[in-house]
Amino acid sequence: MESPPFAKVKLPTIEPFVGTTDPDNHLSAYKHQMYVQAVDDATWCKNFPATLKGVVQNWFNNISPNSVNNFTKLSILFTSHFVSNRQEHKTSMHLGKVIQGPNEALRSFVKRFNLEALQIHNLNAGVAFNAIIRGLRPGSFKFDLVKKNITTLAKALRKAEAFINATEVCAKAKHPEVEKTEEVVQPKKNNPKKAETWVLTSMTTSSKRSTEVNQQHRRNL
Repeated sequence: MESPPFAKVKLPTIEPFVGTTDPDNHLSAYKHQMYVQAVDDATWCKNFPATLKGVVQNWFNNISPNSVNNFTKLSILFTSHFVSNRQEHKTSMHLGKVIQGPNEALRSFVKRFNLEALQIHNLNAGVAFNAIIRGLRPGSFKFDLVKKNITTLAKALRKAEAFINATEVCAKAKHPEVEKTEEVVQPKKNNPKKAETWVLTSMTTSSKRSTEVNQQHRRNL
């Protein structure tokens, strides 16, 4: 298949496919980078083998010449040959298995629910909303959703975010951290009066002894 020259066609910068991962994921990554280049179908086919490696390159080289005339056909050949590596496609039934545990925080449950929902192709918003309502354990948050007649997943997730933030703020206010205060040791103050008393006592004692010595000396005379 011949392709006319296109200026500045950038080769896709994706992880090479070696035949051990999901071919649909690789094909999707390739398409996302090629769409923005606005090139023709022949260029799509011409650049695709640059994203293959190892035994997968050998598979591509063994394709019969002139047997592929468009990228759609090449995509079908590629995904069909490596179909055994396809991941299980999850459905809304998998989402229904996400149940909030008896002691699980709302934040943890919402995170698990969103991760599961992202893996389901073409997930219906109504089905997703029913699943999250069924998955929530009975409590004040679930009661509040029903009471306020919340009927969409987007509104339920916004309510969940507000509820989580309010719960965490109240928890911090209820159990504030105890601040440690440093013990201030007061230095011992000198007692000048005691020193003065000692000096006075010492001087008095010395004077008294001097008087006694003088008196004794006079008696001896």
